[in-house]
Amino acid sequence: MHFFQFILPENPVFGRYTIELGSAILATFASLFAKSFLNIRIYSKWLDIALSIIAILGALCIVGLLFLPVVWIMHVLYNILSILVIVLLISGFISWRKKNRYAGYYILAWVGYLVGGICRMWADQAILPWNVVTHHGTEVGSAMEVMLLSLALSSRYNVYRKEKENAIKRALEVETEAKETLEEKVNKRTQQLQEANEELQKNEQKIIEQHNLLYEKNNVLEFYKDKISKSISTALIIQTAILPTYQRMNSLFKEHFVIFMPKDTVSGDFYWVHEVDGKRILLLSDCTGHGISGAFMTMISYSILNKIAELNETDSASDMLQKLHEEIRKSLQQTENNNNYGMDASLVIIESQNSDWCITFSGAKRPLYYITPQSELTKVEANRQSIGGFDKKNVFFEERKIILPNDTLLYFTSDGYADQNNVYRKKYSEKKLIEYIQKICNNPLSEQKNLFQKEIENYMTETEQRDDILLLGIKL
Repeated sequence: MHFFQFILPENPVFGRYTIELGSAILATFASLFAKSFLNIRIYSKWLDIALSIIAILGALCIVGLLFLPVVWIMHVLYNILSILVIVLLISGFISWRKKNRYAGYYILAWVGYLVGGICRMWADQAILPWNVVTHHGTEVGSAMEVMLLSLALSSRYNVYRKEKENAIKRALEVETEAKETLEEKVNKRTQQLQEANEELQKNEQKIIEQHNLLYEKNNVLEFYKDKISKSISTALIIQTAILPTYQRMNSLFKEHFVIFMPKDTVSGDFYWVHEVDGKRILLLSDCTGHGISGAFMTMISYSILNKIAELNETDSASDMLQKLHEEIRKSLQQTENNNNYGMDASLVIIESQNSDWCITFSGAKRPLYYITPQSELTKVEANRQSIGGFDKKNVFFEERKIILPNDTLLYFTSDGYADQNNVYRKKYSEKKLIEYIQKICNNPLSEQKNLFQKEIENYMTETEQRDDILLLGIKL
């Protein structure tokens, strides 16, 4: 009340507005202080809004003192302060109920200020006697408020300081614990790595031992592989030796070509020629299996054919196949052993007849193809049964006689050429083979051989050969 008497004695205007200005400032900053000190937003959203509104109204009253009548402002301030006291006490009480440790000091501070103010107001209205207590009630209440709020702030500061110290202490404990945990983990991981390293060393030793063992076994396998390869190479030499030579074929036929492509080193396909009494006999055979097993069958079959030729049993193509069938069943003891090895074959007997040629054909699942000089391709079908087999006691092979002119081309083939698949697993097929024969039949047979080889090699690019391949062509 007497603030401006001492601070600004030469400005009595300010002295007249001391109470109004102080009240407005009190309303503004008391509201803001309560919001911050009690953290009222945590406990009540509506009280926080009410305090904010009171603070704004207090600020507006400070500005209003410059432009509006003081009486109006004072009237508004009395109402604001009345509401403020109630809101502050309610805020303090709610905060205290919510276990805010500073709310007790806050309530006592404002109660003390409120009691002092009421004593002064009742003394002014002669409700209470005018004495030292009532005369200085406001000052005493303010002093109590300042003292209690100071204690609250001090207490809060001590709590914050202790919380900070505890937080620092906890952080140090956590850091120490983390270091100890990290050290423990590092030690554990180091131990695990050492154990893993020891295990790796043991495994390395085992791998070295296994490598040495595999190396020894590989050497043994290489040794036997070398022996087997040499044996197979020897078998190839023997098999090649029994096949008719180029000179032999050239002496019997005007032109010829042979494509002999074993799937493995040795083959289950072979061809055989014989000449007796002006007759030329040619047989192409596709034995069961390929590789070693097929090669054994070719040797047996070749021996039987030579025996048939020595006995001069070569008058009939069908009789020759019949005799070959019986001898294979006997040689392989198929009745007793129930094995089903045998062969497919096509056989022709070629005889000169005036200016033409008489061809006697008999076949076991393998046909004969021929093309006359007029480029007409004909397929002569074979019997649909193989030579040999334990369940084939009585078989009969038909034969056909065909009169053909000079320069007729005869083609014989095993099933390996037509059955060869490409990278898409599609067979070359007999139909395609016939079409290709018609396409290149006007070329010399030596050129035809190269064309047939290139055709099948291109077809089976990026895939493996499926079976032995034998393709033979002659010109009458």
